[in-house]
Amino acid sequence: MNAAAVGKLGQKIKEKISEVGISVHALEKKAGLKQSAVQNILYGKSQKPSLHIMQAIAQALNCSVLELLEEETEISPSPGEYLSPLMTPLRGNNEIWNSDLYVDVISMINLLSKKMSLSLSKEKMLNCTEEVYAYSLKNNKNKPDKHFAEWLVEKTSNS
Repeated sequence: MNAAAVGKLGQKIKEKISEVGISVHALEKKAGLKQSAVQNILYGKSQKPSLHIMQAIAQALNCSVLELLEEETEISPSPGEYLSPLMTPLRGNNEIWNSDLYVDVISMINLLSKKMSLSLSKEKMLNCTEEVYAYSLKNNKNKPDKHFAEWLVEKTSNS
């Protein structure tokens, strides 16, 4: 992430903190992060927040990583350019459900992990599936984006 993107991410996190009505310290504690982890992002000291940190912050703020990175911050995630915009679990969201697409995504993630000789945990497999599914829905695709899925599986296996 470049400095401008980190600054916009910090601003979005500040907005979400304000919406939720908690302090930065309370967010760090709720997210299970080290003291100053969020502060480092807010003040630009952390130029490449890890996927784990972004997921923890998003979950604690009851949003997705994608929400922290998209539109209002003018950051549009693309494979290889920004952190993976992993979604919080889709259960309970009021999104349109496309079961055929979801099954296609599961199959693709499974095949990719085998092809890359990776052993993903259940949690990582589900996170990848939900992210590629959400990415495909957001981009009005009826099939999963293979390039994005490949990048995400590789990135997830390294985290």
